[in-house]
Amino acid sequence: EENGESVYSRVNNLESSPYYRWNMDTLPATVAFPPGFRMIAYSDDAGADAGGETGGNMLVECCDFLKNGEEDCVITGGNPLIFPTTACEGLGIAFAMPTCWDESKGIGTDDPFGHVAYTTDGAVGGPCPSGFNKRIPQVQLFVRIKNYQGGVYQLADGNDKFHVDFMNGWQEGKLLEIMQGCEPSGEEGYNPPCDCNQFLTENTDYAKPLCDEEVRQHMIDEATDVVNVLPRASNSNVGMVPKTWEDDEDPPFVCVESDATMFIKKFEVKLKKKKTKFIPKVVMFVRDDLNTSFKGVEVTIYYEYEKGNGDVKGKEISRITNAEGKVVINLGKI
Repeated sequence: EENGESVYSRVNNLESSPYYRWNMDTLPATVAFPPGFRMIAYSDDAGADAGGETGGNMLVECCDFLKNGEEDCVITGGNPLIFPTTACEGLGIAFAMPTCWDESKGIGTDDPFGHVAYTTDGAVGGPCPSGFNKRIPQVQLFVRIKNYQGGVYQLADGNDKFHVDFMNGWQEGKLLEIMQGCEPSGEEGYNPPCDCNQFLTENTDYAKPLCDEEVRQHMIDEATDVVNVLPRASNSNVGMVPKTWEDDEDPPFVCVESDATMFIKKFEVKLKKKKTKFIPKVVMFVRDDLNTSFKGVEVTIYYEYEKGNGDVKGKEISRITNAEGKVVINLGKI
């Protein structure tokens, strides 16, 4: 609170990854998601409290990264969602969705809940409830907050239940090709150790993050970065901005480059000039306002790099050293 008012600051240093798991050796048979398939699952759904890594299909882990590349994690799980009050280098929230599908109830167009269910024991390949004649791959969404500060966090809707929405966007036939082409790992109920490069082509023309000003201009004119009242459709008098582009046109998102964006580009140029062995993969700022000027101030970035042996490591740094430990780039100022 500030001056007796609640102040909520949006968490921007987020990343997420979907994981797919399947078991081709159990009945009912596992099928790929059909076109248009969608579902929503909540952490308090029936059956969500069994199976998974921690005896349930949801876990929360607060991890610090060790020098040997391992992680030291404190793991909790279950429902309701409780954010740790202690700080750590990375907070992870993982939630796995149901794997049983009642084909007679459709693909979730009108009801994204009732056509799916967890197995009776919560495991990926466990028995399906009566009436659920198909099995689908399990989707686990893993959300990470880097440089987790501890203290008080909450979901934007004020809920203590975590949920995941899934809409099938796979090219038809591709997921089935992966499911049939990956050799089982031997780890019961979990995805085979496939390298995506075996089956997928990297998308280099992916959608970039939107700037706040573009969201307010083209979608909904409501602040979401630092607010006194959490932004929710139910308590907002702000309506959606009418769409101004045709369905066959790209949205008019251009996002003028901020000082933060320019800093990233200069940083990558410095790496190339120094011929460092580290290869930049992802650079992300931990600041609410991307229009803040970073010139002449010390900043902390997250930097994912690749060593000569191909191992990928992630680390929070404000400077970069070479293999001998000598500082080759000082990221404090530009």
